[in-house]
Amino acid sequence: LLCPLKDEPHNGKGDFFEEVELKRLGFYAEDIQWNNIKTLDRRELHPLIHERLLNIVNPDIRLMIDEHEFYCHKIVLQCYSGFFDELDNLDANNFIEIDKGVTKEAFIAIYAWMLTVGQGGFRYLTRENILQVLIASQILQVTDLEEQCLAFIDNGQAFSEENAFHLFMDASRLK
Repeated sequence: LLCPLKDEPHNGKGDFFEEVELKRLGFYAEDIQWNNIKTLDRRELHPLIHERLLNIVNPDIRLMIDEHEFYCHKIVLQCYSGFFDELDNLDANNFIEIDKGVTKEAFIAIYAWMLTVGQGGFRYLTRENILQVLIASQILQVTDLEEQCLAFIDNGQAFSEENAFHLFMDASRLK
């Protein structure tokens, strides 16, 4: 490696560069055996992101539902909801008022369902909220959840004929 010298010639020959060994610059050709060095393991990215989402760290969107503000992460909503995925430009505050057909309770269940790892989101679907969650998932275009709600309603263990009748009566009052 050649290194520039001061403005005066080297050895009186007019050379302005001197050869410098790489070791002198801090480079050592020996390979470091990283497997033999004890270090702390780096934390995995996915659990760190999930923890930040669950704890609502730095939310980037505010939703108004039933006169209640929800602070959420837009990327989570966009992953599951066609409604949020189609939103291009938000106002400076990233504030959205949601259709009145989406209740506060239904949205809480939907967002919890979105944040649940694996198939554990089923625990947020109950006989009491299934209709509101179904309607909200249709409005927000959460097709995976809509299909799960319909499968839940269609399940003979979850709903008897009597329960289905009560569900029908509740639905007729909502519309």
